[in-house]
Amino acid sequence: MAAEPTPSTLAALDSIGAPRQSKPSLRTFKIYRYDPESGAAPAIQTMRVELDSSDRMLLDALMKLKALDPSLSFRRSCREGVC
Repeated sequence: MAAEPTPSTLAALDSIGAPRQSKPSLRTFKIYRYDPESGAAPAIQTMRVELDSSDRMLLDALMKLKALDPSLSFRRSCREGVC
């Protein structure tokens, strides 16, 4: 069984941009959904997605959620540094 890396080892790996090896974790998101064309009332939809250590930003999680449900839409100017 491999030992857990020390905090100093993790900091060194982070400083050079090395991806951390970790188990994917299942994350739950509550998405506010509204479709004005349907006439239905807005509702909260619960979605779950598996994220790993390379998914560091909320935008990464949103992109994975959109892959699961293509009807999900959002603006993504954060990739251009306009958050």
